[in-house]
Amino acid sequence: MWWRDIGWEDTNSAVPGVLLLTAVACALALGRITTGLMTRGKAPERLRAALGAIVLLTCFAAGVSYAYRWIFVVWPAIWVWRQATDSSLPDRPRWVARTGCALIALCLWLDGGLCLTGNLILPPFTRAEQDHMQYVWRLWTQPLHWLLMMLFAGWLLEAGLVTVREWWSARHET
Repeated sequence: MWWRDIGWEDTNSAVPGVLLLTAVACALALGRITTGLMTRGKAPERLRAALGAIVLLTCFAAGVSYAYRWIFVVWPAIWVWRQATDSSLPDRPRWVARTGCALIALCLWLDGGLCLTGNLILPPFTRAEQDHMQYVWRLWTQPLHWLLMMLFAGWLLEAGLVTVREWWSARHET
């Protein structure tokens, strides 16, 4: 939506969006900020978290996707919640997971809160006022969606790097 708001068409915004997500994912994964998707938790839970993150990232990168995509956040949310509440983890991975939990909650419920407020509390708006309110709302909420997708991309990239590293060392040990 950000790209649309600055006048780009969806087809022109896919590449910059993916590049931005990839660059930040690299910084998060290589900076060891997003860690553990490959190593912490039970394998089925980690796989579901990865698959959910892949679906969400694909929908996000493909363009405007509607609320039904959020059903897939359940899988990574369970893994992220377990990381956030695991007292045996160092502070940084727990803090990153707690941030992920907060972003998941905000991304899930902020738009619903806007609809509830706009329909039940505030007086009726003209179409132009509604469009302006939605534009301002996107300016404030889109960064939260981007940050969540960047965390998911970082966790996925780190898991991929761990997998490649393990494959490489197993291949060269034999």
